[in-house]
Amino acid sequence: MLALHNGYGFGKAHFWTGDHSIAETDTVLVIGRYYNEGEFCKKIKHIRGIIAEHINETSHLLILAKAYDIPVIIADLSEINSISGGCNVFMEAAAEAPGFEICREETMPAAYRKKYDIYLMNKQQKLYLKDVQCISPEGKHTKIVANIVIPEEVHRVAETGGEGIGVFRTEFLFLNRSELPNEEEQFMSYKYVAEHMGNKPVMIRTIDVGGDKKIDYLNVEKEENPFLGCRGIRFSLQNPVIFKQQLRAILRASAFGEVGILLPMVTVLEEVLESKAIIQECKQELDRECLPFHDVKIGIMVEVPAVAYNIHKFAKHADFFSIGTNDLIQYFYAADRTNYKVAYSNQTLTEDIYGLIQHVIEVAHANHIPCAVCGEIAAKPDAIKKLLEFQIDELSVSTSLILETKESVLGTYEGLTTSSAAGGK
Repeated sequence: MLALHNGYGFGKAHFWTGDHSIAETDTVLVIGRYYNEGEFCKKIKHIRGIIAEHINETSHLLILAKAYDIPVIIADLSEINSISGGCNVFMEAAAEAPGFEICREETMPAAYRKKYDIYLMNKQQKLYLKDVQCISPEGKHTKIVANIVIPEEVHRVAETGGEGIGVFRTEFLFLNRSELPNEEEQFMSYKYVAEHMGNKPVMIRTIDVGGDKKIDYLNVEKEENPFLGCRGIRFSLQNPVIFKQQLRAILRASAFGEVGILLPMVTVLEEVLESKAIIQECKQELDRECLPFHDVKIGIMVEVPAVAYNIHKFAKHADFFSIGTNDLIQYFYAADRTNYKVAYSNQTLTEDIYGLIQHVIEVAHANHIPCAVCGEIAAKPDAIKKLLEFQIDELSVSTSLILETKESVLGTYEGLTTSSAAGGK
C-alpha cells in the first residue's frame, strides 16, 4: 500500500462506482477507477478517508482530499476486495506503513483512538510555525501561501499561518449545481475570502474547466483530447459572457482586499492581451455603474511548455507568474495525469523539468516579476530544496500542508547553514 496523503480515518466503507451518491455519515470511500467530482465536493465534509486502486498524485480528487486533510491510501485490488460495503474501517495513512483494518465496533476502538490522538498531538506541535516566516540565511523571504477550493477554507489558512492565497481555484464554485453562479454569488464568495485575508494577497484564478474538470450544465462539446482542447483561458475567451461575469465579480471584490487575477492555461500572448482588454472593459462598466474596485495585478499560470520556453515574451504583459507544475509536467511528457498507466511519467522530476522551472524564475526576476510554484511539488521536500536554490518567491500548497512546507523550508535553510559552517572550518 501507498499513502498519498497522511492521516487517520474511521467510518463506514462506501464503494463508489457507477453510483453517484455518498452517505451523509462518517464515510471511508473505496474507489476503483471511477469518481464523480461534483458529488465528492457535495459530501466532502462526511468523508473521513479514501482507499483507492488508482489515483494519480496530481488528480483533482487528491487535491481536494489534501485541501480537507482527508487521508488517502492506494491499495491493490485484492486488498480492496477484502472490504465489505457498510463495514467500519480504520485507516492509517502513514508514510512508513500505510494500511487499514476492518472493525466490528461502531466507534473508533481504543487502540486506534490512541494512534489518532498521537497524530493530532504531533500536528498541534507544528502550530508554533504559524507566525514564523521562511527567511534564508541571506535574507530571502519565501512566502508560504495556500491553494484553496472553497471560500470557507480561508479560516484554515489563517489558523496555519498561510501568508496569502496563491491560487483560489474558482471552478469548484461552479461544480455540484445545475446552473452558473451569477455575478452576485461569485462576488460574495470572492469578497468573503478577500475580507478574511485582510492585507494578505488573494490570487483568484479564473474558471479552469476542461480536462478532468467537467461541468455538465455548461454544455461543453465533448472532445477527443480534453486536456488539449477548450480548457482554461481558452474556454473563457470563447464564452465572454461567463468570463465577464466572473471578472466583474473579482474586480468588485478587489475593493475589500489585495486581490489579483490569475489566468489559467495560457498558451499564446494574444490570450493575455485579449483577456486584459476584456478586464479593461469590465472596469469601464463598473465605473459607469458606480461600483467600487481597485487596480488588480494580472498574472498567468505557466503550465504549457511553449509558454515556459518563451516566458520572456510574457514578462512585459504580466504582473506575476505562477508555475503550475501539475500540468507543466503532464504536457512536458505528453502523459495524461489522470491515467494511472502513465502515472510514472508525471511523478518524474528530471533535470529537464527543473531546468525549465529555473528558466521561468530567472526571467521573472530579471523583469522584477514575482514567481510562485503552485503544483504538488511545492510541498515535496526534495523539490523544495531545488526551488529554494532557484530563489523561488512563493510556494503555494494545500491548506493542510502549510505547516509541513514551512518546516521543510526552514529545515532546508538550516541544512544549508550547517553545510556552510562545516565548509568554512
